Amino acid sequence: MKASGYRSAAFADYALGHVSRLLGGKLIVDIDKAGVLGYQEDRLREKASPKSINEEARFLLKVLGDSGELIRAHLRKNKQLKLAVRKRIGKAFDSDETDRLIAKAKKSRSPHMYPAFMLARNAGLRDAEIKSYRPSLQCSSPA
Repeated sequence: MKASGYRSAAFADYALGHVSRLLGGKLIVDIDKAGVLGYQEDRLREKASPKSINEEARFLLKVLGDSGELIRAHLRKNKQLKLAVRKRIGKAFDSDETDRLIAKAKKSRSPHMYPAFMLARNAGLRDAEIKSYRPSLQCSSPA
């Protein structure tokens, strides 16, 4: 199984856990458009991110089957299907913030934190790329 397959299965478990927690006492036939909108509102009150709520709602509508497709169509038509998601990608650290992060990474109990941080900082690797990185042990001999 690919790493992304594992992550997507883990996220599905996470997302459906929230759905089950908030709607688990209802029968599937009792969940309608208002129920989905209520779910979104409940998760927003819990300070969940709109992106996560959108994914959770997607799983919920899939579980509902044909009725979920009808609800999806109604919500999409009324522009209520997806919550607005922030477009901001990120923020570059200033030199003071970078220095503080380096100091914390050096003090970490894990001997891997500082090299991983420096690899991310200098090579631009994401956390998943760092976690799956395997250095090559092949050496070429001089001709």
